[in-house]
Amino acid sequence: MDLLLLELPAWVDGFLQDFSYLGPFVILLLCGVGLPLPEEVTLIASGLLLHQGKVEFLPITVVCSVAILLGDSLPYWLGRRMGKRALEWRLVAKVLHPERFAIVEEKFQRYGSWGIFFCRFLPGIRIPGYFSAGTLRMSYVRFLILDGLGVLSGGIADNVDKTYGLIQDKLQSFEDRTAESLKEGTPDEREPAPEDVLA
Repeated sequence: MDLLLLELPAWVDGFLQDFSYLGPFVILLLCGVGLPLPEEVTLIASGLLLHQGKVEFLPITVVCSVAILLGDSLPYWLGRRMGKRALEWRLVAKVLHPERFAIVEEKFQRYGSWGIFFCRFLPGIRIPGYFSAGTLRMSYVRFLILDGLGVLSGGIADNVDKTYGLIQDKLQSFEDRTAESLKEGTPDEREPAPEDVLA
């Protein structure tokens, strides 16, 4: 299993490069069921795809947002359909950790629906939180609205756009340094620095 985790970033990179829109969608959807990869990694990769001209800003932002909402809906519906019985399945228990589930359920009952909004910002608590919303029979529309607000305030578009802007800035800086270096001449054409003469 550890080997799989080590190879995951290369697999993710290849998948994203080959499937510019489908790649981020599938990976973000899988994050909703416990893929051990932060959503932010895929959002940053989507910014790189934007920089490379492989995707457009608005469509990739919509694709990422929809994938996250659908991924978040999977544990919700598992909780809604199966309830706590789902925790008896080994695979589900690995992802949901019954101890975390109990803590999340208590907080959810204490703070009400807004607990779903805040789950978006607590990695490790998201999936149990969404599962709890399902087991506690929160309406799906309410769940989507609160989770959607979390997605919007989490700045999906902002993550993609900032990554694109950062790359643009770094490339411009590199181009400026390269042009400056070329103006000064290659190292062989420049006069030796004093420390080079003393050496």
